[in-house]
Amino acid sequence: MGDKPEADAGQIPLEAVVENIPLGLAVVDREGRPLVVNSEALQTFGKHDLAEFAGWFEGEAYRLDGSRVSPDERPIARTLATGEIVRAELLELVLNGRRAIFEISTAPITGASGERLGGLSVFRDVTVREQVERAERDFVTNAAHELQSPLTAIVSA
Repeated sequence: MGDKPEADAGQIPLEAVVENIPLGLAVVDREGRPLVVNSEALQTFGKHDLAEFAGWFEGEAYRLDGSRVSPDERPIARTLATGEIVRAELLELVLNGRRAIFEISTAPITGASGERLGGLSVFRDVTVREQVERAERDFVTNAAHELQSPLTAIVSA
């Protein structure tokens, strides 16, 4: 048998849960240093281990309107500084020379007495979804513009 007690049939190890989350997950301490990172997060950022993942939120980032986002304005930085919970914020990140749009949610991790111990961030690449939505919006805008002239002529006749 070994030294470890067998897990109950109903128990699932936390490590297995974290590893199988279908989103990137990073848990950081108060200074933003990564403590737990799943393989989806490592793969997304092109990193191989926890040590390489340090500084993960300090690269280039932009809002969808093209304005630059400083490291202090990033969702995890705001969460660590103020305890803000961020839900599904969209940012364009430059990762390994490629631009990708990410949906990012963050939340503080607090201790029993309410002190902030760190934060967690979950994120997913939504580049394709955003490109499809943008193409649909452009199509509708163009179609409406193209129909405007003939409709104006018909109405005025």
